[in-house]
Amino acid sequence: MRIQDLLAQRAPFLLIDRIESLRIGEFIAAIKTVSINESFLRSNESIPDYMPNAIMLEALVQAASALVLSEDEHKGEVPVLESVSKARFLKEAIPGDQLRLEVEISKKKPGLVVFNGTVFLDVVSVVPSLLSKNIQKL
Repeated sequence: MRIQDLLAQRAPFLLIDRIESLRIGEFIAAIKTVSINESFLRSNESIPDYMPNAIMLEALVQAASALVLSEDEHKGEVPVLESVSKARFLKEAIPGDQLRLEVEISKKKPGLVVFNGTVFLDVVSVVPSLLSKNIQKL
């Protein structure tokens, strides 16, 4: 399944390059490769360019949205981020790094989905977090 078929975001706001694994209604693994040409990177030569923590978290949130929208029951709905908790940023991502975004659904209620999400960098968990999304009809 193509990421563009699931999410409304387009470049430069689309932060997922490809879906590597998808179990509809359960789990998604997506890939984001950090490029030197990213619009969010700093251009100050004295400070190394790195992907801001908020952007790394947004990539994880987009993966969670793609997981929800892959289900037929949520076609045409809009997942809205309700909360993020337990997010810890353990390492910065720099150009050339490849992030693996893994999200699994931990709880579902009508209109609400709770996820466990993790960003991996070189097989190391760099952003473990708990996300919840409110699902709204258009």
